[in-house]
Amino acid sequence: MNGLDRVLSDLIAGNWILTLEDYPDGVRRVVAQRPVGWEGAGDPYERIMADDHAHMLRLLVERRNRAGDEDDDPDDSGPTMRGIGRDFPTLGWSLGG
Repeated sequence: MNGLDRVLSDLIAGNWILTLEDYPDGVRRVVAQRPVGWEGAGDPYERIMADDHAHMLRLLVERRNRAGDEDDDPDDSGPTMRGIGRDFPTLGWSLGG
């Protein structure tokens, strides 16, 4: 399982809540935060902000890679959202290119 697969699994499992927030300057941002009552690893009040969903996925993959979760494979050479233009076989689409 690569980093993107793990993040998508986290989202499906409800480990992150994604919302859209509108700001007075007309900008809409994607915000990820832990669900109310989060008791897992990390800060339960953590918020991650991005300009769009693709950027959010990139940030969540990078965060997960930095966290060094125990279920990560040591040889995780699969594609991540940073691989712009590379194929993502688990999603059936590619970015860029």
